[in-house]
Amino acid sequence: STTITITITNHRLFAGDSIVIDFTSGSSADGTYIVSSVTNPNVFVVTAASGATTSGNVSITKTAAYKFICPEWSKEMSLPTLATISATFVEKFEP
Repeated sequence: STTITITITNHRLFAGDSIVIDFTSGSSADGTYIVSSVTNPNVFVVTAASGATTSGNVSITKTAAYKFICPEWSKEMSLPTLATISATFVEKFEP
């Protein structure tokens, strides 16, 4: 299979992130991979160029700079000169 599922506690990755993977066992090739999907905060998936069998440990290095994004925000104007702004920022890793 070309699908590689990796479990790392609180990996903080997003689909589309570029990472370098060093496989310590199995037949997958070390190299730069793009995160295909994120299953949950501890599990993500990458796709290998060809079929591979890997079971064991990996070392992950993010290959881009951090960027903070704001996926949701709101602004309330209760008085003409005052504003209340609520925002939630998440750390996103982008090339």
